[in-house]
Amino acid sequence: MSVVVDQDVFSHILSHVSDTRTVHTILRALPKSHPLFSTALYHRLSGIPVYLDTFDARSAAASNQVLDYLLAVDVETDAPRIAEAIRYLVVAVEHEKYDVVRWGEVVEGPQLDEEKEEEEDNEEEEDEPEYETVEAVNTTKPKEEEYVDVAAFHVRLPGLFKKTQNLRSLDYHNYPGLPLTAEHVRLLSGSTRLQTFCVDSAVRQTANQTSQAHLDPEQWDIEPFLFTLVPSITSLELRHVCQTTLLTLVSHGDVFATLGNLKRLKMDITEGVWDWDGAGSPQRGGSPDYIFPSLRLPALRVLELVVGDYTILKACAGPLDLVDCTLLTELSLDIRQCIWTPMPESKLFEALSTAELHALTLLEIKNNPALVNSERLRWPDDPVFSVQWHHRSFPDLVERFLPSLSNLVSLWVDEYTLLPHRRDVSNSPDPDHPQAEALREVWRSPDTDHQRWRTAIQTVFPQLESLRVGFGVVDATDVGVILSCCDPSRLRQFGFAWAWAKHGHDEPISPALLAHLARFPKLTDVHILYPRPQTQVSGNPDPPIDPRTTSDLASVFRCNGSIRRVGIGNSVVWERNYVEYCGAAHEVHSTADAAHSAEVILISDGSEVGNPVVLRFYNAGYMARCLPDKPWWRHSDNIEPLRPQRAAEIEELRDLLKKILD
Repeated sequence: MSVVVDQDVFSHILSHVSDTRTVHTILRALPKSHPLFSTALYHRLSGIPVYLDTFDARSAAASNQVLDYLLAVDVETDAPRIAEAIRYLVVAVEHEKYDVVRWGEVVEGPQLDEEKEEEEDNEEEEDEPEYETVEAVNTTKPKEEEYVDVAAFHVRLPGLFKKTQNLRSLDYHNYPGLPLTAEHVRLLSGSTRLQTFCVDSAVRQTANQTSQAHLDPEQWDIEPFLFTLVPSITSLELRHVCQTTLLTLVSHGDVFATLGNLKRLKMDITEGVWDWDGAGSPQRGGSPDYIFPSLRLPALRVLELVVGDYTILKACAGPLDLVDCTLLTELSLDIRQCIWTPMPESKLFEALSTAELHALTLLEIKNNPALVNSERLRWPDDPVFSVQWHHRSFPDLVERFLPSLSNLVSLWVDEYTLLPHRRDVSNSPDPDHPQAEALREVWRSPDTDHQRWRTAIQTVFPQLESLRVGFGVVDATDVGVILSCCDPSRLRQFGFAWAWAKHGHDEPISPALLAHLARFPKLTDVHILYPRPQTQVSGNPDPPIDPRTTSDLASVFRCNGSIRRVGIGNSVVWERNYVEYCGAAHEVHSTADAAHSAEVILISDGSEVGNPVVLRFYNAGYMARCLPDKPWWRHSDNIEPLRPQRAAEIEELRDLLKKILD
């Protein structure tokens, strides 16, 4: 029986479709004259981000063609006002040719005599590097057909910004590349609905210097932005913030003090060398003694910081002094290793006042490991070399800080963040970096300190609705202990690192684990932070999915009918196929791969980490890395995402605009 779908119903259906390819398929199927075509087109332009990119020749060519169509429309006529429909715009005016400060390049600045002599000695040595260097990569001349005129694209942006007057969100990337100009900012100020603004504060990476302090990369001129756009912004993200940029922000504290709209601030404060003392290698960002001045933001509720582990080494508030902590309802710390040696602990939570942070409803700690960490991607019998990182602890986090947060409903941590250090290091292979104790050891221990720790966990977990645990890899017994502390009537989201190594290569996911998950009637989201070894996705769009993964997913969905989504890795998420689920309600499925595949739908393939299509809860864990031609030490698995590949999506948009306007 045919059903007539009017525009309102069709628009409501499309509001639940966030996949660009699905929307483009619908638009290709509808004639341009069809009454529902304009509804689908409006959803594509207003509900899904529009991407423009110059980093590679294919993306740049398609982006220029999209600009041709957007700028060719005359808004004074009856022609479609396509650019005005755009709400979410992501522009990357980037290319590796702008990353001119290369490893080993000398940057002018003050030097000690001893340092000059050392440099002269190094210049006399002509040993070949063991691996291909960044300089060798960046100085390679592009092929003639791959030439990208980034500057010409950059010059065309004012025309685009004039027409996108209904923008709600702009995400501008220029690292390395060409930054926004004062003219761009002035034109964007006409977008009175602009609420979210994301930008790279640095134009290129800092020189990798080991003998000079206080070096900053070339920066974006942020002052025009402060006086024009920032008063209307509700969410601000500043990437690659160096010391000079931060001090510029602080110098305009009188402007920030008037910002009653700004509710969310995300800052990456790991760019450049700040206050290095001259000993050893310079750290990224500030030292533990760096004094962070207040930004004087009167309405801030959400603070997300990307911060170096050395910066928060000591028992002081450090970068949290940037804001008024009494106002915060959400705090996220993405901790990065800022020198080669990871810091074994952070005493930040020894200094934080629970009275000031009493309003927190969400606390997130991404306790990112060393730059090299491939151990969990291998089976124990795999002969390929792998590395396991050292544990980083947070004294007072569990025992003192968390139990005082009576409003906390979401706790997102990872690695071994919640576990105490092993105090007896006499048998440790590395006494300077003691490992975390195992969960079951601490849980059964009669030790007084361990009892205090258990009491704290039993106080905090029952109030949580969303939990990502930091107990290292856990098996079914551990999961049982964890979930025994949670309230089945409250818990909706649960994330953990599963102990795949305790099971066989092809063994189905543990029935004991599934039994624990089945006890929670309100559980909607399950996140396994790291995939079964040798089944991880590539990071490319539309990756092949290992049959063992689809089988595991089907088992998780079947164990509990309330589960809607399951993630395995960072931003790799499946939804339950409700058509198949309802159809199978009164029949037993076979275990064939086809049946498993029909029960789940991949909604985010990991090619975009931090995908807006999925919940922020899933933005953690294994990060897809498609680096087959790189040495093993380049395969870091939980730190910084690879650059997303946008060419195909931009070409689809180009073809759509061609259909409309040609």
